[in-house]
Amino acid sequence: MNGIEERLADLLSMGEYFLPRIGSYEGSPNYWYDPQYAPDLQSWILSTNNLVTLLVNAESHYFKECSKVTESEELNSGVPFWAVQKLTGLLKSLKEEISLGFLKKIEYMVFATAFDDFLDHAEQFHKGGQLIESGVLASIVFEDSVRKVCEKNGIVQGGVSMDDLIDLLSKKDVITPVKAKRYKGLAGIRNQALHAQWNELDLRDIGSLIKGTKEIIETYI
Repeated sequence: MNGIEERLADLLSMGEYFLPRIGSYEGSPNYWYDPQYAPDLQSWILSTNNLVTLLVNAESHYFKECSKVTESEELNSGVPFWAVQKLTGLLKSLKEEISLGFLKKIEYMVFATAFDDFLDHAEQFHKGGQLIESGVLASIVFEDSVRKVCEKNGIVQGGVSMDDLIDLLSKKDVITPVKAKRYKGLAGIRNQALHAQWNELDLRDIGSLIKGTKEIIETYI
């Protein structure tokens, strides 16, 4: 079980812990939780919202349902029973979706989003004429992107060079031979940048590296 699954399981367990701890009045469940639980419940709600926001996009049913709870004005007065019910059910459903194979899609979505941010920074440095800063960032994202595509397609990476990994992706028909040739050219730029051979590079090289890396993330991850 990886970190995402563990955190999801922990939050679901906490929700299930709180569900039966609602009091009752004349045989019916209270609307509000006892104030003694409020700090822990508020923390749980925030953590649940954070995880859901990380895992799914804003158009997702999970995101919209979670937002309905976390944006409710009733949370300003305490924690209503319905909020804990709804979020616990949401976590349970999300856990089931992940167990059916959705997890890999989520991992790659999170990866792509995170590295898009890094590339945005590289692009800003590039536009500002900062060769070293943009080159280092773009090189790191390029290598990690190629390795992520290899992982996704069952290619063992240990002790294998960038050029050989790209050849293996081509042999498995993940990428075309033409793109393999182009990506190996980008790998050469990456090697020069990571070995601080700045006198052999210019901003056009880094621009090509940024553009090619974006293509890899958007097309293959």
